[in-house]
Amino acid sequence: MIYINLKSKYAVSAMFSLAYYGDFCTVRSLSSLINVPIPFLEQIMGSLKKAGLVKSIRGSQGGYQLLKSANEITVLDILFALEGPFKMTDGFSVHDVLKTYWQEVDVNIQRIFNQSLQKLVDEQKIKDHSLMYSI
Repeated sequence: MIYINLKSKYAVSAMFSLAYYGDFCTVRSLSSLINVPIPFLEQIMGSLKKAGLVKSIRGSQGGYQLLKSANEITVLDILFALEGPFKMTDGFSVHDVLKTYWQEVDVNIQRIFNQSLQKLVDEQKIKDHSLMYSI
């Protein structure tokens, strides 16, 4: 079973928040937004920085911002940064039909996670807008 760990889920949440709220976010406010302890968030952001997805700004009001546009960053990029490549296909089966099956599973998993942050932000803004009119 594929398992996306909590650290990766927080990473996606942090990156989504950076894309949604704009240019720059302090560590304290980002921690509050996604409800994660600051030391754990700093660890996560360090991995994202190392992967070239965010840049950090130092100082007492330091924080993070996306290094690329939200259109250029996918959920798959974020998961790879935290977990490395994951595949169902590992050469386990000696049967060709099963090898092909697992390869198709890999393709579909990657397709699902290959959503840009911008697409997710746009979907959230549509939901936010519709909530305003239904109150």
